Amino acid sequence: MRQLSPSFWELSPPAGPGLPVALLFPFAGGSAHSIREWGDRFAGYRTIAVQYPGRGSRTEEPFAASVEESAAALVDEYTDLFTEAPGLLLGHSMGSLVALQTALAFEKLGTPVGALVVSAAGPPGTRPGGDGPLSEGRHGRPLHLLDDDELAASLVAAGGLPAETLHEPELLALALPVVRHDFRLGWNYVSSAEGWTVSCPLIAVGGVDDQTVPDHVLRAWEPLTTGPFTTRTWPGGHFYYRSDLPGFDDLVRPEQLPVTRGPVGPSGSPPAAVQQAENEVLAAVIDVWAELLPLAAVDGQTRFFEAGGTSIAAMRGCAKLSAKLGVRVPVKILLDQGRLEDFAAQVCQIRRAAR
Repeated sequence: MRQLSPSFWELSPPAGPGLPVALLFPFAGGSAHSIREWGDRFAGYRTIAVQYPGRGSRTEEPFAASVEESAAALVDEYTDLFTEAPGLLLGHSMGSLVALQTALAFEKLGTPVGALVVSAAGPPGTRPGGDGPLSEGRHGRPLHLLDDDELAASLVAAGGLPAETLHEPELLALALPVVRHDFRLGWNYVSSAEGWTVSCPLIAVGGVDDQTVPDHVLRAWEPLTTGPFTTRTWPGGHFYYRSDLPGFDDLVRPEQLPVTRGPVGPSGSPPAAVQQAENEVLAAVIDVWAELLPLAAVDGQTRFFEAGGTSIAAMRGCAKLSAKLGVRVPVKILLDQGRLEDFAAQVCQIRRAAR
């Protein structure tokens, strides 16, 4: 695994150019490492696991206050790293709710994701049914309100914790607050876009023997998309994906899905308005770098480093431009783009997305 940023860890080997991104969202209490078994099931994608705050490498950070907050922060961080929307989002259990809200956030930007895969989870508004160890019906109250012994025993029975953890009070003291927090987030989650649906294909998957999320709960996801809906199950319980999943790769193969390849940012603006906004940003870019490159004739065709730009000048310029436009401009974008005109187009997308 390779860390790309606080929230994103790459699971796949170094990817070739142009591959769509598959973002994977862990279950309650999980970290980026805990969902790595999914990593080799997405041939044709650049596979990246999400690291929520408050665990793993982000242990010192406060937990997210809501699913909506978590998704918004992830989208902000994603647009700092990538210029195209993800080709696929997959969430397992509670992670499916974060994946859904993230998909809705990309829809709001006008750049729907290629597909949404929800695993071993019910849609917002449903409560875990059945008689499984993580079923609220078995306990008579929400999972986040269980005492430590009940919660730990339920997690072990479902396969979420190794049995030996029950005899390690120090490990339980670390794990249970994280799990409890995530269950609370799932319980409280009501989409801020209530009544909205995603437009991408939605695939609901799970385990045949998962008594917490039986087949009819998976099928309840169908109204949440205006695109194609598919459901599929494999042998196993709540963590069925730790065994082989024959046929899964055919469900998510990029060529089988309308993978989004457009830039991250809103759509629907009139062409003239878009052109005007791009011209304004390009003018600001030229003004800033004309100050920092006084010996060069700066215009949209100027290549920053060929005109004498340095890394320090790049950082200073991006800081000035951020203040001028009222939006954070990552230095990475300047480093990735050859001409200032191309750089300005990327900055314009960030500016629109922030509105």
